[in-house]
Amino acid sequence: MESLMIDKDLQEKAKKVFKKYNLSLNEGINMLLRQIVKEKKLPLEAGKELKKAIEESRKGKVVAFKNTEELLKEIRK
Repeated sequence: MESLMIDKDLQEKAKKVFKKYNLSLNEGINMLLRQIVKEKKLPLEAGKELKKAIEESRKGKVVAFKNTEELLKEIRK
């Protein structure tokens, strides 16, 4: 059986999140693993829009803005 190496700080932070949902770390991890097996994919996959944006940026199709105001103006169009 493969042993797991989990970052202690990450583990403590995850415990706090799971505790909000009344789950132990073990229950939370098992829930995540069940979801991965059921869906046969990671539950954190990027959406189509994000994938498209990543592909375009790799092709050099990047839009730049001088400041936040310009970005917001473009978004609101």
